[in-house]
Amino acid sequence: MQHNNILTDTARQIGDELCLSALWHKDACTWVTRQAEGASEQFISLKGDWYTGTSGISVFLAALYKQTGNAIYRHTARGALVQATGSADDFDRQGRYGLHTGVYGVPFAYLHCGRLLDDEALVARGLELADRYADNAEKTTETDIIGGLAGILKVLLLAYQISGEERFLVHSRQLGGKLLARATRHEQDNLLSWRTVEKQVQDLTGLAHGVSGIGAIFSELYAHDDNPEWKEAAEKAIAYENRSYSKEQNNWIDYRYLEKKEEWKPGSMMAWCHGAPGIGLTRVHLARNLQTDKYSNDLNTAVSSTKQHLQYTLQSKNGNFSLCHGMLGNAELLVYAAEVLEDDGLLQDARSIATGIVHIVRQNDLPWLSGFNNGKETAGFMLGNAGIGYQLLRTADPATFPGLLI
Repeated sequence: MQHNNILTDTARQIGDELCLSALWHKDACTWVTRQAEGASEQFISLKGDWYTGTSGISVFLAALYKQTGNAIYRHTARGALVQATGSADDFDRQGRYGLHTGVYGVPFAYLHCGRLLDDEALVARGLELADRYADNAEKTTETDIIGGLAGILKVLLLAYQISGEERFLVHSRQLGGKLLARATRHEQDNLLSWRTVEKQVQDLTGLAHGVSGIGAIFSELYAHDDNPEWKEAAEKAIAYENRSYSKEQNNWIDYRYLEKKEEWKPGSMMAWCHGAPGIGLTRVHLARNLQTDKYSNDLNTAVSSTKQHLQYTLQSKNGNFSLCHGMLGNAELLVYAAEVLEDDGLLQDARSIATGIVHIVRQNDLPWLSGFNNGKETAGFMLGNAGIGYQLLRTADPATFPGLLI
């Protein structure tokens, strides 16, 4: 209970600062925040995307309202949604439909805010937006979770789960078929992968841009639409990824920097976006959606290496706190695994990590170190304070606040 009080109190402090720093125009609000790094650092007004913009911030503030009942959080969450809505048509014109980087972060935010605020009008608006752009979204050429078909499919499945409306399942099947058609088929080994980055020599592993993120979404599609083709796609994607597991590194190889195979040395990352923490999340998702323990060895490996890395980073004070490639994003693996496996020990581990982060910040008078290379604070969800605050709330009370990273 003491852990939980520390985490929720800290989340409220972060939320208070966001509400105080919001810039309003009529019924919309945004934030001026750091967006670039190093010598090119600049301050910009946030748009409406999920990754760095007001869509993600709105959900954190809605969660704070649910936790506290403070109407200021609800008011500011609504203002952030209005700002996000104004960006959706801009993203549409630009051909940007992805969950994290385009149109579909907006209905994703509306659906979650509507549930957190118990507001059916917001849910209805989220459903309307998800349906409005679905035909255009099918033209998306990217395939990954961040900016591609897999992330869009995630939002359409959420719309179907909430509404039960057949139109969203139809859209989901269509996107699933397009995603499957764009796979690289390794006929000799009966595997699937996706070319998510242009000019990449080898298709990537990992959650954000790699095969396990796409495989996890196929498992979610299978859970809603009992078509063995979706299950097979998920399993073949994971089998492709597991060819790249390194016993020496206790992790999966990251191929992003592979240009010429003869000059490349295998390496790996420890983050939500690439490496064991995110890959572990996908294995939990498959266990949940496919009702299988087939991936328990993968999951045990990912949990073990993630816990070890978190303890090292906490003790060395050498890391940021963000969701994308920071400590709290890594610790979500422990929270989600605790939920699905009903393992309270993992949840207590996650709470100890999160409490340790809060103590480091307070005792050393630190900012909330962001996912930018320079670590300077930023407002957005995946790199900055909104995501940090939300994850503190979720770690304290995962039954109330759903995971938003898979």
